[in-house]
Amino acid sequence: MTYTLRTTTALGGHLSSGQMRSWIAEFLRRPRPLPADPGAGEYRLSLNLPDESVRELAGLLRCSSSSSLRRIALNALQASPALSATQSDYAGSSDPARARTNRVDEGFLPVMTEHEILGLLVMISLLLSFAFLLFVIYRKRKRRRNERSQTR
Repeated sequence: MTYTLRTTTALGGHLSSGQMRSWIAEFLRRPRPLPADPGAGEYRLSLNLPDESVRELAGLLRCSSSSSLRRIALNALQASPALSATQSDYAGSSDPARARTNRVDEGFLPVMTEHEILGLLVMISLLLSFAFLLFVIYRKRKRRRNERSQTR
């Protein structure tokens, strides 16, 4: 089926039907977090893609077929070192949704940085330590009560 996709020139100028079919098939084999939709632009592109695959992709990502195709393309092009200019087009964008493309993903767990993971681990360890301290205090008080009741 032919899909007409609106995108930016920076993104659309690097896409072909064959590439998109390959990227979609790879994603459907191994789903993973994708960047946020960079949004529709003035560039129009027609792609011949398998309808079933595009519908499955859109269902997995919980967004429209156009949005899911742009997200797949942006992810693949960001991974390509030769197309780093495309990355900077979105990183320097005034639109916050475009600037944080690696931070939010619909339908998947949020992508976390190493610092966020470390902070989360520290917070969990503090909570566990606090819970253990409360447990020790509780047991100590219970033991004292039991000792007092036995001595009477």
